[in-house]
Amino acid sequence: MILVDNFRDKSAYEGMTRDTVLTFEQAIECYRVITGIKHFVESRTEKPKANYTIAEIITITKNQYGNKIFSNFFKQ
Repeated sequence: MILVDNFRDKSAYEGMTRDTVLTFEQAIECYRVITGIKHFVESRTEKPKANYTIAEIITITKNQYGNKIFSNFFKQ
């Protein structure tokens, strides 16, 4: 696990909901920016899908470091 700096601009993700669909690459970037953790689905899935909803990302990363931060960011 690699942490990135604490000065990340999360504003691009503020309008998203748990139903928002992201590409795999966007999902990685979104998780990294919000949690500060570089690793996301690469190590959580055998074969990544092309797209993920925010809700799927929360489910996939359950019990992983950063999941609560990510989940709380998208609380509805």
